[in-house]
Amino acid sequence: MKSLLLNADLGEGFAYDADIMPLIDIANIACGEHAGNLSTVQRTVAMAVNEGVAVCAHPSYPDRKNFGRLSFTMDRDALFDTLELQLLRIQNTLLTHGQTLRYIKPHGALYNDCANDAALSTRFVEFCLTQNKQLTIIGLAGSTLLDIAQAHGMAVYAEAFIDRRYMACGKLAPRHEPGACIEDIDQACAQATQLAQHGQVITIDQQLISLPVDTLCIHGDTASALVLAQHVAKILAPFRP
Repeated sequence: MKSLLLNADLGEGFAYDADIMPLIDIANIACGEHAGNLSTVQRTVAMAVNEGVAVCAHPSYPDRKNFGRLSFTMDRDALFDTLELQLLRIQNTLLTHGQTLRYIKPHGALYNDCANDAALSTRFVEFCLTQNKQLTIIGLAGSTLLDIAQAHGMAVYAEAFIDRRYMACGKLAPRHEPGACIEDIDQACAQATQLAQHGQVITIDQQLISLPVDTLCIHGDTASALVLAQHVAKILAPFRP
């Protein structure tokens, strides 16, 4: 049976981080540019370390106003500068706990842009290589980012979302589309079960597609995040290492 990890996007200022943390394997911690600040980074990293949860840097475009969910163009140097600033907050905090960073996952629009844009993905991978060649990049299953990262010799984890709908091409349905976000707990749990057991997902237009993954994600910024994490942790128990 293939191992399957549970991750969550945390450190974004929402209520359930401390309760979600013991339920997951990897915490994707906001680095202060779409949400949070140095204080929240330090607090969330400490929670992860205390629970034995792996820390993943979750950098974004520098766009607090829009929670990092709007695309915009950055040249290579500007992108490297903001990513380096964000990773330093995580890395320096981890060093105080005697640990080093193991994972990186872009957030929001940067995540989606990297999934589709080969030039941007290449810049993101090049940045990761300048930081630590041993980093594992977490990204959308089947995406350009993962292909380019592997071509550069980096380890990757293919990710799927429990609380988002997919299109037939395997990409996430845009958030503005009706039904793109799964708010019903039972539906989200059904998607988690299908992904874990069969590596498949039913798309927003009711097609069945293959989506082999290494890790499933819960967004920590929803009202149902804790309840969903509790249910999905039980669903994934047979699959987790």
